[in-house]
Amino acid sequence: AMSCVMKRRYALVFLMLAACGGTDADPSDTAPTTHVEGAIRDAVSQMPIEGATICARELGRCTKTDSAGAFLIDGLPSDQDVTIGYAAAGYPGYVVMYGAALVHPRLTTALVNSTLIGSFAKMSGGEIALSATTGAVVSTARATPADQPYAGRAGVRMTIDSGQPAAYLGASGLPAVAQHETGTNASVWFFDVAAGERRIHFDYEGHCAPYHAWPDAEANTVRALVEPGSITFVSQRCE
Repeated sequence: AMSCVMKRRYALVFLMLAACGGTDADPSDTAPTTHVEGAIRDAVSQMPIEGATICARELGRCTKTDSAGAFLIDGLPSDQDVTIGYAAAGYPGYVVMYGAALVHPRLTTALVNSTLIGSFAKMSGGEIALSATTGAVVSTARATPADQPYAGRAGVRMTIDSGQPAAYLGASGLPAVAQHETGTNASVWFFDVAAGERRIHFDYEGHCAPYHAWPDAEANTVRALVEPGSITFVSQRCE
């Protein structure tokens, strides 16, 4: 049997640990977190893409898409901007800018293969879409109705600090050379953009806030990471 002296010693050790915080939880264990979930599909066939690798790069956390093209990465810090990278066989790399302020964590993305991207660039009057030193950016202006999280905002002009012209998409989803602002599609392509961190400005009479994007100090402007041979997605909600 344990002696009274030993019992008193164990009791003293326990009290000392409690007094010094030795039994407290690590604060990092209770830090607020968020998650990102979604699905990817082929832009032409609309079929889900299985087995693609999805990574929250800054955190080194990756997962694979299932047979429905769906994925989930949880435990992301809710106060940190991250980049979500997609790698799927037969497609260029994809990057989605995931801002800490994002309140809608779902990413539903249609991947375009390199051949189709090249066709888009030529429709827009260019020759190169992606290269060993350049990438492409798809930028979208979203509307704000709560019941339509993916509704587009028409009447927005966009510019990128690298100077490439904007290729606005028409209602068919193809570049429309005669179009100079967003329409019902509300998306813009920038081709052959020099790799690095770029700034995209939304010329709009109202207020735009980052949705899938990193914020910038300038109003209605977001930051995007462009990688060689890859496509970067950004979007803002414009009121």
